[in-house]
Amino acid sequence: TKSLLHFDGTDGSKTFTDEAGLIWTPQGTATPELDTAQKYFGTASGLWGSLYGPYLDTPWAARWDLGNCDWTFECFIRPSSTPSNYGLLHVGPSVSNDSFAVVIVNATTIRVRYGASNYNFTVPTIAANTWYHIGITHDNAGETINVYVNGTGSASNPKTVTEHPSTDSGVTTLGYDSSTGSFRGWIDEFRMSNTVRWTENF
Repeated sequence: TKSLLHFDGTDGSKTFTDEAGLIWTPQGTATPELDTAQKYFGTASGLWGSLYGPYLDTPWAARWDLGNCDWTFECFIRPSSTPSNYGLLHVGPSVSNDSFAVVIVNATTIRVRYGASNYNFTVPTIAANTWYHIGITHDNAGETINVYVNGTGSASNPKTVTEHPSTDSGVTTLGYDSSTGSFRGWIDEFRMSNTVRWTENF
């Protein structure tokens, strides 16, 4: 585990404690805050408001270099409305061909941007005001990316990647992607790992 945010704490707090020691800072208008009214585990979750632009960021560190290595990103989400270009994660510089990003394009599509290429994954329907587990894996040996929703792999099957991004600079943003916009709703239990945690439905 290279990053782990439980999103536990006092209602309305804007302090986010990472169990791996990272400092996450709220940014933008109507910055994210803890909300005890909604959570998947623990005492609270992170609430992203309805305005464009709120996110959390953390400075670049070696753990975010996502080139020639295995990794898994996962979290629980509860969109406050039907997703439409909801930025969930961005790693690396703002230049798209040197970054990694996850965007919920619509209720049945999640896009992974890995370097200059975009990979669209067909997923089970993501509805408003419902909790979902989202997982994205990269198998370096097989050069594949896959997306899971509630443990079910994408109907599009794993995608073979053609390049690796240079994510060795910039910042990591959670709940936002500069090319699309902000997530809207709740995020809980965000974790980044340097291993492939699943290779089949779970």
